[in-house]
Amino acid sequence: GPLAKASGLGQATRLSAEILRATGLDVRGVDFDLDNPAPEGFSSETLIEDYGPAKINLLHLNAESVPLAYSYQPDVFSGAYNIGYFFWELDMPAYCHYLGMSLLDEIWVSTEYGLRIYKPGAEGKPVVNVGMCYEEHPDITRETARGFVEARFGFDESHHVCLVAFDSFSFVQRKNPVAVLEAFQQAFEGVPEARLVVKTQNRTKVFDPVQVALWNRVDAIIESDPRIVVMNETLSYRDLLQLKAGSDCYISLHKSEGWGFGMIEAMALKVPVICTAYSGNMDFCSDETAWLVDYEEVPLEQGDYIFVREGSLWAEPSVTDAARQLRAARDNPEASRAKAEAAYSHIRENFSVEAIAGRYGGRLREILAELQAPRAS
Repeated sequence: GPLAKASGLGQATRLSAEILRATGLDVRGVDFDLDNPAPEGFSSETLIEDYGPAKINLLHLNAESVPLAYSYQPDVFSGAYNIGYFFWELDMPAYCHYLGMSLLDEIWVSTEYGLRIYKPGAEGKPVVNVGMCYEEHPDITRETARGFVEARFGFDESHHVCLVAFDSFSFVQRKNPVAVLEAFQQAFEGVPEARLVVKTQNRTKVFDPVQVALWNRVDAIIESDPRIVVMNETLSYRDLLQLKAGSDCYISLHKSEGWGFGMIEAMALKVPVICTAYSGNMDFCSDETAWLVDYEEVPLEQGDYIFVREGSLWAEPSVTDAARQLRAARDNPEASRAKAEAAYSHIRENFSVEAIAGRYGGRLREILAELQAPRAS
């Protein structure tokens, strides 16, 4: 997969390599980034090796890219047990996913939401929720991270800093920053110490008219509200985590998420999370671990996302409820701390490298045993 890319898929690929090495099995990490426009940037040092034969191949690619990988290195996949690890945001596979699915022996996903997406169309092949982990960064403290945020934006300790962060290549419609701005203004009308940071990257590389129109709406809102700042920059992974750790809450009013790295990374830093109660993030978000925002399921229209199938649905989070949750998180610091601590404990127990290595390793050893079993004559 895209081991060197500064993207959610790149991060998932690097973490999977770390998880696989923690299983005790022999692992080779191979970079594959054809047809991937994301910038390069490591979150951590990742060992990248050459192609070679293996009993099992794990492809960390979008489903439509699987045929490209097969055509690029066909000998690697011939005779091996090939698994595709897929993240997808919409509630059913795209039509262009089915060819890639047909080439595989098994599909892995990170969430129960992913299981519901891919299992119906897998034609009896195993579809397994193996989970995903997050990176531990115990050296990032609130004090140093807050200093980073204050120095970067000219804030001080009196400011209540809300953060929303996303890659513009991930579709502005899905990440839904306009709703975040509206909820922020509704929640903190007349609160001069409130601040909102909109962190993105690749904004100037997006030319789709729908997304450009949404960015124009963002610009129109912030023009009249100096409390809101937009940061369009590819940060190092450490600085991105410092930005999160130095904020007072992390907001995701997404319409759908395949996983939700932004949210689980905030939880790992004990930052309160306000988020849509929908899709992949619900494997680790609950009333105990996050401030959940109500939503309605609504149909997508062509242009809302790539590869939209008729009948696809995603969430329309309630701006009013999001504003309510933002106020509650600020006005109830003890409740916020309790949720943040509960979230941290939950993900450490269930989504650490060691916890997910148990799930990966268990399934891989089952496959290896089946491959080694004598075939019935």
